[in-house]
Formats: sequence, C-alpha cells, structure tokens
Amino acid sequence: MRGIKYPTELIVGALLENKGLIAAAARQLGCSPETIRRRAKRSKTIQQAISDGRSRLLDATEEKLVAAIDNGEPWAIALVLKTLGKERGYVERQETVNKSETLEVVTRVVRHAADD
Repeated sequence: MRGIKYPTELIVGALLENKGLIAAAARQLGCSPETIRRRAKRSKTIQQAISDGRSRLLDATEEKLVAAIDNGEPWAIALVLKTLGKERGYVERQETVNKSETLEVVTRVVRHAADD
C-alpha cells in the first residue's frame, strides 16, 4: 500500500484558494487535474471543497455583474433581463412568420440602454 502524496487537507486548501477550479489547484499542487478528480470521486470532503470554491467564484462573478449593471453597461443589463427577467417577459426569441420570415424580438430595456 503506497502513501498518499497529496493529503486531503492539502487538496482542499488548494481548491478553496483557487475557487474550486480543479486545473488551477492541480497546478498549485504540482499534480494533474485527473489526480484531483480521482480523489474527489472517493472523498466527500474534496467534493465539498470543489462545490464551496465554485460557489465563491460564482459570488465574485455576480458581484462584478452587479457593478456592471450599476455602471449602466448594456450587455450586463441585457444578460440579467434575458436570464432572471424571463418571468417578467424580457426574453429574446426568434419567431417564424409564414414559415419563411424570421423576426428577432429585442427587449425594451436593452434598446433604451443602447440609446443612452
């Protein structure tokens, strides 16, 4: 039986430092991403570290998105309306008219933001 070169605690630390990004954690540890993936299959602790790290990454990304919205960035406004605003009717879709003509529906807010 061989010893574990990368203890669970070391892998967990690298994953949390790298926001759950397996390849980045592997580079930090000097191992292959597959090493971490294999260990994650057997370890709930490593799986949780990947999940927690990715959650932190998503939180940081959402903060940047909110900042872009606050700055009036049309792309950020459009993204949020196309995703979170779907239930309010802010959708971008293609409708086929007479089976040959395609119309693109653009949200009112995106058009207004582009005019600013």
